[in-house]
Amino acid sequence: MAKFTLFPPKPQVSFAATPILSSARAGLLLHSNLANQQIQALTVVFRKNLVFSGVKLKHKSTFLMKKINVLGLGNIIFGDEGFGVEAVKALEKKRDWPAGVSFIDGGTQGIYLLDYIEAPDCLLIYDALIPVEYEFKVYTYFNDELPAFIYRKMSSHQAGLSELLSLARLHDKMPKQVAFVGIPPKSLEMGIGLSAEVKALMEAALSEGQSILDSWLAS
Repeated sequence: MAKFTLFPPKPQVSFAATPILSSARAGLLLHSNLANQQIQALTVVFRKNLVFSGVKLKHKSTFLMKKINVLGLGNIIFGDEGFGVEAVKALEKKRDWPAGVSFIDGGTQGIYLLDYIEAPDCLLIYDALIPVEYEFKVYTYFNDELPAFIYRKMSSHQAGLSELLSLARLHDKMPKQVAFVGIPPKSLEMGIGLSAEVKALMEAALSEGQSILDSWLAS
């Protein structure tokens, strides 16, 4: 069984290809002809059951699988400001997601998250950015619907998010689809753990995220 490596090297992804069925009609071979260097080859086979990292996938075309990043932002030592991080961790555990879906604990890393913003086809962001004066519920925004308060400086990671989105637009590398799921925080006092009120909204926030991811994966 041959093993090929899918580049670029960061992150490195490899898959083992099963023998090509006689009914397969598509193949693509990418190689480097540089002297004295190892030839890198990638064979793409469209078939109903392709083994990717030893797991059978039901997708008809693995090669065309979307790259989706789910990014959680916030500072977990300030109560409900850690909502985004906790939501992403919980959503990842909800099911076995396809290989193209990545979950990132972005914390308060700011500009260092730019690649996670620019690299995917679709980006889902969780954060407790909703102003406290708003009705206490889960809010969801898409693409151009992203409200002005996203760009209002209220904490260090908020400034980072606004800068990240602005830089992605400047670089012309905004994902095709962007969704934001957030809640207004109840407590921003120092201390690890979400308030009881925010915990009560978590399932609704996760359900919203699952629906968004399912729609992106199906399209």
